[in-house]
Amino acid sequence: MPFDITTPPRKLYVRLSDFDIAFARYASNAENSFEFVPYQAQPEASLTVNLREAFRTDPSLREACEAEVLVSGPVTLVPLDVFQEEDCETYFQYCFPDTKGKRIFYDSLPQGNDALLLFGFSDQTCKILEETFENVHYMSTQTSVIAHFARKGEEKATRRLFVYAHHDVADLYVFTQRKLLLCNTYPVHAATDAVYFCLTLARNMQVDLKTDSFYVAGPAPQRTDITAELKKYAQNVFQLNPSVEFNRHTATRNTEVPYDMLTYMLTDNH
Repeated sequence: MPFDITTPPRKLYVRLSDFDIAFARYASNAENSFEFVPYQAQPEASLTVNLREAFRTDPSLREACEAEVLVSGPVTLVPLDVFQEEDCETYFQYCFPDTKGKRIFYDSLPQGNDALLLFGFSDQTCKILEETFENVHYMSTQTSVIAHFARKGEEKATRRLFVYAHHDVADLYVFTQRKLLLCNTYPVHAATDAVYFCLTLARNMQVDLKTDSFYVAGPAPQRTDITAELKKYAQNVFQLNPSVEFNRHTATRNTEVPYDMLTYMLTDNH
């Protein structure tokens, strides 16, 4: 269904990954302005082709002047004391050798974290977006999630481990207060996979299964299964329900909206 473009101007949010494309339009000063449209990408076509087709079939998507592009994909952290902007591609390529045809971007982390988050994105897709919109801003989907998690339970002196499950991966993060100690992404096909990585990480990062806290985010079926499985081993496990976290905001009524998209639109963490 095309967006209603008779309402006041709203910023267009575009979430892109290897798996899907999703659009949302939202004005932060008008909660009821939120609209979400997932796009059924054709798996045999490239992301570039799918994006062009999305804009062709729904011309109202092109009405916005500004696009916030959320990129779901691999990231790596680089300490601030060694970071040089001109070396971004070298840093990223060291961790992910296949960077051909990609632009490398970097995001800031919450205050107190002396590191930057690097991510890559298709240069060809960037060009399509920049031809379509007057202003385009790129950010990793993990950036706002990290900032949101940094604040959750920050008053606790103990360590906190967060699991964000989406598609066939789980992003895992370990914090002490607001400081990010580790982030990594693991392939998962079942709740037991995610819990295996959680327990392995907990052991390596000295996260105590009896006293430290574990939080699980993601689509309801995945987070419910992971939470139930993780409770077999850890005492303090909490399921993150977007409706509760974001004060029953209109955007949380649609269970298809990715958790990272919600954290970006509904918080001031970016």
